[in-house]
Amino acid sequence: AKSSSPLPDQLSCGIAALLASWQQVQRGLHAVASGLKAEEMIQRALDAMSMELQRWRMTHPADPFQLLFRFPRQRVGRELHEILKLAALGGASTALMQCAAHVASRLQEMSITPQEEKMWHMFTAFEVEQSEPGVLGAEKESFGKHLHLRGGATGQIQLMQDWEWPYMFAL
Repeated sequence: AKSSSPLPDQLSCGIAALLASWQQVQRGLHAVASGLKAEEMIQRALDAMSMELQRWRMTHPADPFQLLFRFPRQRVGRELHEILKLAALGGASTALMQCAAHVASRLQEMSITPQEEKMWHMFTAFEVEQSEPGVLGAEKESFGKHLHLRGGATGQIQLMQDWEWPYMFAL
């Protein structure tokens, strides 16, 4: 009888393909940091990563998100962060920062799990409650007014204080 779970070497091959494409993205980012044109190379590598994840979903209908769950998100995120730190120290170009922002967005889009997607939809459906005065009251608002969402396990989720609102809006 055939097992419904994918063979470990198939999963390893999928992960290896993702990491090989990620290495191309890294080389492209380093090239852009050096002033070279590598945006197309980066885009092709990102597309290859996305296609590998899609291929897995189509060829493994019994467990379509197994490769996504094994996607090395932390490693890739740390490595992208290291590239950006080095770039910032060297006075990163606008082209590099735009390219890195595009890479980060694409990585986020392709690596969101179905559970995370469900949680996001649930979170965005919560109602915003009227803000409440902070601990020190209305006269002394050093802690600011609190913004809450109605819902969650306790019935109310505190998101932020009023002094944070302009910063979050700007983002």
